[in-house]
Amino acid sequence: MTVKARAEAVLGKDLQPGDLFSTAGSRYWDNAMDKESIGEKVYIRTNAPCPENQENVSIYRVVVLGGQDQLKLFVWEDVLYNWTSGVVFALACDVEEARRAVFQAYEQSIGEHVKNPILLASLREQVEKDIQKEPLVVAEQGGFLLWGGG
Repeated sequence: MTVKARAEAVLGKDLQPGDLFSTAGSRYWDNAMDKESIGEKVYIRTNAPCPENQENVSIYRVVVLGGQDQLKLFVWEDVLYNWTSGVVFALACDVEEARRAVFQAYEQSIGEHVKNPILLASLREQVEKDIQKEPLVVAEQGGFLLWGGG
């Protein structure tokens, strides 16, 4: 995954809690777009007041850009039926990566505990069928609920 970020020149007093910032400017960050890793230090603004001697100092707010490499939550609802439906989810950059992550989780959990090859094949077939459906893709902040059944 490549880093996608830009630097915005701001005064120290204009940083908000949670902002990422750096002493390196646009010259560094503009050239960092295709790097696999970043060697420059990035700090995070806390709730503590900005020291008076730093209020008017130029600093660079680092803005991480979205894009193809941004992680999203993929959710498949009403799947893995037994008596009630289940849910499958994966954190990935795209749906194919999410499907691979689901199979990896399947292999690590079900594959280790189920020894009956017929049942194992049946479960795998159900997972394959269920995750071919289009998932709910969560790329924005938010929440949702899944009630349990009895």
